[in-house]
Amino acid sequence: MAAQGRAGHWSPDGKRGESIYDLWKKGQASQEDYKGVARLCREKIRRAKAELELNLTTAVKDNKKYFFKYISSKRRAKENLQPLVDGGGNIVTKDEEKAEVLNAFFASVFNSRANCSLVTQLPKSEDRDGDQNGAPIIQGEMQSWLTGEVPADWRLANVTPIFKKGRKEDPGNYRPVSLTSVLGKLMEQIILSAITRHVEDNQGIKPSQHGFKKGRSCLTNLISFYNKVTCLMDEGKAVDVVYLDFSKAFDTVSHSILLEKLAAHGLDRCTLHWVKNWLDGRAQRVVVNGVYSS
Repeated sequence: MAAQGRAGHWSPDGKRGESIYDLWKKGQASQEDYKGVARLCREKIRRAKAELELNLTTAVKDNKKYFFKYISSKRRAKENLQPLVDGGGNIVTKDEEKAEVLNAFFASVFNSRANCSLVTQLPKSEDRDGDQNGAPIIQGEMQSWLTGEVPADWRLANVTPIFKKGRKEDPGNYRPVSLTSVLGKLMEQIILSAITRHVEDNQGIKPSQHGFKKGRSCLTNLISFYNKVTCLMDEGKAVDVVYLDFSKAFDTVSHSILLEKLAAHGLDRCTLHWVKNWLDGRAQRVVVNGVYSS
């Protein structure tokens, strides 16, 4: 069963004909019939897609052309980037110019104090003579952590601009999404998990924190907030709410202050030096339709 239009244009008995959606709107089919057909169409589409991708994967050695053609179709942008206005107020239309304009804007929002040196007294590192007979990837990740050395490739990001809202010609209305090395991202997750576990075990994060915590979200925050507000209102007390939104909050974080706070929480020397080197000397380039900025 193929899906076309609303609910696949299939009648409740499965015969091709007038859309079940149209029949439902005319009162000739119930809402349950419409929902049932829509659910059936979605399920068949999911199964057909899964079967197609499985067949392409298992037959990749014999048919690489169709496999990579399918991958390319999924990676292709749905919409070309609109013309942009540069710093001089001029309209730029070429992909090379757009990439340069966006790269200049994304770089301009970073805090000038970001690349400060680490002046905090770091704790002494422990002897770590772990097993060096693991898989090459594990050995590489472990060596990077022990020495604090971060490969240059891990610090290079290809930035894809994602439109947020507002005027599409304004570079400020695009969010930079960085695509980095797979091995680098794997190491980032390992370091992040270690830092998060250490800070939580030492009660460095209060229970009232909901953002960027596993099992917490905007929903849990709203539930907690709603509960407190309703309790206060039931007691006849006034409630004042102040909302704050920091512009470019993550882009303007001072690296030296960040490192000092991590050191103050007792993070080990190896992790601190890895984070410092990971933050230093980073480079980015914006990619627009396959064209790179400088």
